[in-house]
Amino acid sequence: MKTSVFKKAVALVVCALMLFSTLVISAGAATVATLTVAADGDSYNVGDTVKVTASVSDAGSFQSMGLTIAYDDVLELVGGGWLAEDAVIADYTVGNAKAAMTFEADTAFSGDVFYLEFVVLEAATFGDYNVTLTPVIKTEAGAVVECAAGTATVTVACAHGMGDVAYDDEYHWDECADCGEDLNKTAHEFDNACDSTCSGCEYTREVGDHVYDNACDADCNNCGAIREVGDHVYDNACDADCNNCGATREVGDHVYDNACDADCNNCGEVREVGDHTWGDYDYDDDGHWQTCVNGDATTEKTGHTYGDWIVETPATNTTTGVKYRECVCGHKETAVIPATMKFASATLTLESSITINYKVKPEYFTNYGYTDHYVVFTFDDDNGVPYDTVVSDYRIEGTGSSQRYVFEFNGVKSFQMTQTVVATLYATYDGELYSSAPQEYSVATYCYNRLEKSDDEVFKSLIVDLLNYGTEAQLLWKHKTDDLANAALTPEQAALGSTTTRDYVDSLNTTHATISNATATWKSASLIMYDAVIIRMRFITDDISGITAKITNDNGDEWIVNNEDIVWNADAGRYEVYFDGLYAMEMSDVVYFTLYRDGVATSNTIAYSIESYVARNTNASQTALLEAMMRYGDSAVKYFG
Repeated sequence: MKTSVFKKAVALVVCALMLFSTLVISAGAATVATLTVAADGDSYNVGDTVKVTASVSDAGSFQSMGLTIAYDDVLELVGGGWLAEDAVIADYTVGNAKAAMTFEADTAFSGDVFYLEFVVLEAATFGDYNVTLTPVIKTEAGAVVECAAGTATVTVACAHGMGDVAYDDEYHWDECADCGEDLNKTAHEFDNACDSTCSGCEYTREVGDHVYDNACDADCNNCGAIREVGDHVYDNACDADCNNCGATREVGDHVYDNACDADCNNCGEVREVGDHTWGDYDYDDDGHWQTCVNGDATTEKTGHTYGDWIVETPATNTTTGVKYRECVCGHKETAVIPATMKFASATLTLESSITINYKVKPEYFTNYGYTDHYVVFTFDDDNGVPYDTVVSDYRIEGTGSSQRYVFEFNGVKSFQMTQTVVATLYATYDGELYSSAPQEYSVATYCYNRLEKSDDEVFKSLIVDLLNYGTEAQLLWKHKTDDLANAALTPEQAALGSTTTRDYVDSLNTTHATISNATATWKSASLIMYDAVIIRMRFITDDISGITAKITNDNGDEWIVNNEDIVWNADAGRYEVYFDGLYAMEMSDVVYFTLYRDGVATSNTIAYSIESYVARNTNASQTALLEAMMRYGDSAVKYFG
């Protein structure tokens, strides 16, 4: 069950528009294929991650593939996705039991096509578990390619309940009480050379003689056994203390190398000496010092003092650079100049309002040493005042060399298509904040770029209808009318736009489904189009406690508006439910609203659609906008199906 009124279960990502030119189906021949599903390891423990990969072979050429996912409940699904790089649609999100992929046309494909990632839960016991993928493969002509389901076996390793401790002359180990495996096999351990019993088991050994540090050491190092010892041993003539036991003796004068030598060669005794004559600097990576020319005396080691950084090799947006700085002693410190950040591309997502997706190559996150990435979006509000939006969250799309990290700027209104969004990528490298060059973009920029590059007439008609829709919104709300969205269309491009006005269907039905003893009553249905295309339903009730709204459609989708999201309109004396879950191609789709109290229906079911509002419109000032909006929606239906 979907839990948000504002997000649809399957998102339409318009970046697919850039990957393919048409989805028109043509005839093709079906064949027999094999789906092989395999896990990436022989066995797993609780908490391990399991990757299951599906490969298809003998499928010939096909256009689309759907997968139904089933797996044992000791596995938790945490990730997955399609591996076919040329697919124009590759739909899958964790939580769905199905996935779908479509090529632009029949494509010969063989190899890894899909993967899933699971975590082994604590409920898993020693044994085998299954992950089954059931495929549906079709050609461009609609022919079904026969292909049986594939199953991967996930073997959970034994948790090993400990049994008896066993041993031989070299090792001891635990014997698993469940599977009999020898575990924790380690060599015997003894406290010291005189210790005959292993610390980890009952094994005993023969031991050798006692061990002493030196000739003066009377006590065994291992067990304290006492022996007779010989004379003391000294290092040199200045050494008054026996090396073995510290016994003191009388010694002669200290010996020095030269007049600057302050330390006795034999014992390190320090004496006063004259001033040193220091030579050139010596240095290492940590600091520098000077040595006296008369002896071995050195100055105290001090840290390097560097000058300004000098760029040796400039950085590019794909390679790092090198810079260096030099100390007075001659030591050079080099450092990396991080690769220059930039956006890879920008695309659109057409929801109830418009989202611009700014894409970044993953190298800036994974290879170039940047951390703490975020994007600052600068955009004008309705009064023309710039404001900043900071976005640190991103989603990952694609795999391999086509993988991108996507930062979203949400909520571009229909009349804001010509407004420029300025995006700047920021990240930290080695404690310093860096930024990319600002990138200026707009919905209109995207549309005109695609009109220049695309050869798909249906797609270009969709783009022109989108610009015409934005233009009518600008004119209605008097927003930047000196810079209309469709003003730059050539006559040839403008001619691609839809011009016909059809009869619109009014789907409003206040008694689509009825109940007895209703305690809440629907009073009106309308549309809000300023911020986004939003359906507004009003109702009355004497008691709002426990009431939620469920919205459904003929496709089996379901949205819930929670009690706290229901709005009281004091001026109208009504409660209001807002729904913005429809996309451009769904403007004619009928949706059904039912109120529930604590899970039990408490109102009749009312049917409505965006097209219903257009069909019932009597406000002449809105007519041009509504008709442009419906032409744009009809074009989306033609393009997306």
